[in-house]
Amino acid sequence: MSKFMYNEQGKLDIAQMRTNSTLPTDAYKFYDDKLVKVAKQELRIVQDCVEAGLVDNSLNLGDTIVSYDKLADMSEAEASMDGITRSQNGALTFNQAGVPVPVYRKDFELDQRRIQAVLNRGSMSLPSTGLELATRKVAEKINSVCWDGFGKTVDGMSLNGLRNASGVNAVSATASWGGGSETPLSDIESMIQAIQTDGYGFTENSCVLYVSPDNWAFIDEDYSTAKGEKTYKQRFESYSPIRKVELGSGLSDGECILVEMRSDVLELKVAQDITFYELPQVDPMLSQFSVIGSMALIVKSDFDGKSGVAYLTGA
Repeated sequence: MSKFMYNEQGKLDIAQMRTNSTLPTDAYKFYDDKLVKVAKQELRIVQDCVEAGLVDNSLNLGDTIVSYDKLADMSEAEASMDGITRSQNGALTFNQAGVPVPVYRKDFELDQRRIQAVLNRGSMSLPSTGLELATRKVAEKINSVCWDGFGKTVDGMSLNGLRNASGVNAVSATASWGGGSETPLSDIESMIQAIQTDGYGFTENSCVLYVSPDNWAFIDEDYSTAKGEKTYKQRFESYSPIRKVELGSGLSDGECILVEMRSDVLELKVAQDITFYELPQVDPMLSQFSVIGSMALIVKSDFDGKSGVAYLTGA
């Protein structure tokens, strides 16, 4: 059985926690591979933050609240021929904000007979359904909080999501997609215009568009029955700011979210990467495990309340 142990960074020391556990080392390797595979499949927002370099791993499980600064813009730079002319002092104005950092957890169990079978036949005989389902449940909850926020106030601070964060640009679709009177390209153009009005979305390939599951099949259809050229998804990705279109697992029907992947728009604060560990054994015939992770997606707006996020409904 294992007990909670922390490394020098204040995160769970999983290797030490597994020293006296009931599973052999190769079984943990087998489970770790399964966990990573499921997490990468389900946590598209997290993966996109990783790819864009928007992850702060400096937190640990003792960080229940994390602070960040809302930054006002500077005055324009000075242009001269001599390079001596001083510009207006670019003093920065900060408005500090903070959010709680939730812990996500789901438990599963294995009976000792199955564990003994692993010892006899090797780790590949270990059933992974419990681990994979628990990992998926944790990922679904993380996605839910990324969209809708934590829903609880901690020390007067709250964690909002991409749907409801301050400054997010709300856009309404002209008509439901797939009904025959839809104008998806116009809807996406409206989202792009909304963030550009706020001063975002002008950099090529800087944005990710998340589309709700109910419209995922629709955007793979030809956008023109006459021409038969390109799908809607390909057309969306042809807009200069949009780097890729992703499945927005957890979004409600008819929703899309467009976000510019830059640090003053979005930042993922990670106190603990998703992992799993064994709980102290109570019943000698049963081993219990937990999949756990701790992180907070901060959706930022600037000092004036402007945002690089657009939220479309009614598509």
